[in-house]
Amino acid sequence: MKTKITRIYPTTFNAFAANPKVRKEIYVGDLNCNGCSVLVSYGMNASLRASDLIELNDGFEVDTNGEFFADVIGGCDEGY
Repeated sequence: MKTKITRIYPTTFNAFAANPKVRKEIYVGDLNCNGCSVLVSYGMNASLRASDLIELNDGFEVDTNGEFFADVIGGCDEGY
């Protein structure tokens, strides 16, 4: 079941990545926000899944040894 629109900030990213539900829309960080960097750090494995949209804003980074996966399922995919 799809849940509400989610905005992820640096303080909530680790908790969100540990419980990756399918959301309607996911926004990581904030447009033009200084100090809102979100880092997938060394050894971290983060996945984001949404039905409609995933937006990665300024300051989003994946460390060389971090793992990141994002999937926008869309309305035609019944795989979730």
